[in-house]
This record gives sequence, C-alpha cells and structure tokens, in this order.
Amino acid sequence: MKINTDKITYDYGKLISVYYHESVFDDSPNMLSAIQLKFEHGDVYHEAIIDTDEISCNSDLIETYDLVINKNDKEPWNSLIGNKPNWIWNLNNQQGYDDGIQYEFKTSQTDTHTFQLLVIGSEIKIKNNL
Repeated sequence: MKINTDKITYDYGKLISVYYHESVFDDSPNMLSAIQLKFEHGDVYHEAIIDTDEISCNSDLIETYDLVINKNDKEPWNSLIGNKPNWIWNLNNQQGYDDGIQYEFKTSQTDTHTFQLLVIGSEIKIKNNL
C-alpha cells in the first residue's frame, strides 16, 4: 500500500533499522533494488520500479529479492538510527517521473542530515549528506 510522506514524518516515530534488498546477477555486481526503513510505528519500503525508473513508497514490497542486508552499522544509517525525519520531499524529474525521494533527519538540537534515494538505471542510488 502506498504511504504518504506526511504519515512517515508525523506518525512513524524514530528510525530503528535499515535493510537493503538486493538483486543478484551472475555476470554483474549486486543491484540495490529496495531499501527498507524500519521505524517505531511502521516500515517504509522504497523500491526501484524497473519499467519506469521511478521509486515507490509503500508499506510492503512489490517484489522479492535475493539478498536482505542489515545496514544499521553503516553510514549514513548509523548516525540516523534513533532519530525522526523532519522533512521528506518527493522528487520528480523534468519528464514527470517520480524518480527520487529526499529525507532530512534532525540529528541534534542544531544539526540535520539530508540524503536522497534516486532511481538511476533501474537501481537505487544514495546521495548522502546534502
């Protein structure tokens, strides 16, 4: 089910874990197909939609993938665990495709951390610390 970003910001609470869902191919590197953001009060799955190179924002996965990897101890996630998102933006390109999402987390009284999840070439790419 599609999730509105305002619900994530206001109702989901603090980020508690992050998982990458990867597709495995014999002749190329693994492809990051989905990211699961697990909050106190719900899960958010951002998934690359291969047909249109758009990104989804759902409460469950559309597809299943070969690998699920916990990323709690990796940047930027380790500094965001335990914090709530302040702002979330849906990004669309000049052709009208919803191909990205941007999060801003408040990490202290005065600091924030912003990152983007973009679908490029049917894979999720992370633009960190904007």
